[in-house]
Amino acid sequence: DSIAGGTAHRASMAAGVEKAIQAGQKHASDRRCGQTVLFEQGTDAGEESARLPVVPPWSREEMLNYEKETLGFYVSSHPLEHVQNIADGLNWPRMFTLSQLQKQADYAPVGCCCMISQVRSTVTKRGKSAGKKMAMLTLEDLSGKCDAVLFAETFEKYAPLVQSDSIVYVTGSVSRRNDRLGINIDMIETLDTAIARATGRVTVRCKGHSANVEWLGRLRDVLARHKGACEVNIMLNPADQPKTVVRLKANQQWCVSPTRKLLDEIGQLAGQENVIPVAGEFAVRKIARPRFGTGNGSHE
Repeated sequence: DSIAGGTAHRASMAAGVEKAIQAGQKHASDRRCGQTVLFEQGTDAGEESARLPVVPPWSREEMLNYEKETLGFYVSSHPLEHVQNIADGLNWPRMFTLSQLQKQADYAPVGCCCMISQVRSTVTKRGKSAGKKMAMLTLEDLSGKCDAVLFAETFEKYAPLVQSDSIVYVTGSVSRRNDRLGINIDMIETLDTAIARATGRVTVRCKGHSANVEWLGRLRDVLARHKGACEVNIMLNPADQPKTVVRLKANQQWCVSPTRKLLDEIGQLAGQENVIPVAGEFAVRKIARPRFGTGNGSHE
């Protein structure tokens, strides 16, 4: 990304590859024919051939996709980084990450914003779901990875969402079957669906002198555009009292309908990392259902 003194970007360099190859082939052909032009790099023709095409830069998502496609891993950042505020609020238990899975009790309900990094489908051989497809997944977040299982009935219901590299919200229960730690999945949702379903309140953190009258007025305008039943809390952290946090609960008239658009709009005012859609325990416990082995391998 630092090539050409920062004036180039990956999209222009990628678009210029074919032109560069053609120029290199022509130069090699000219040398073979004895037609090399001295000091060609100083000519207008040389400068023109070295100029990169003018094309729009790749979006953040496009750049990450190309990194994964080319290298097999991400370099500049991770797709989950820009939704970390959502994970902080919706994951259950509170602030749960996949690296903490081993600390959870057997069959404990968990909910997690994560990426599906690998999908391995198979066919159930026994039990009432014999002959039906199920899936073994590898889930990952910014803390690590874990295995997960979608049994036949659940896989059939959520199959369209089971795609490699997709970011989803997973609800299920902890499993240690055959001494292998993982998650038995009960539900998979898009983040938009999870935000709308599971958010119990929206917390907005405001640090320093940001919370002036003008800022609060702009926040009020955003809330007014998204009226609903979800409460809003504002956490104020005065600049002159860094250890003091004042919690303000907005009046009922400022309750909102939690959506991705709402979080993005508040994020433009407060910073995306300071907008937290907080889920209640009910959002996971009423869905996750422990499975106890039946002895036939189906665990359904």
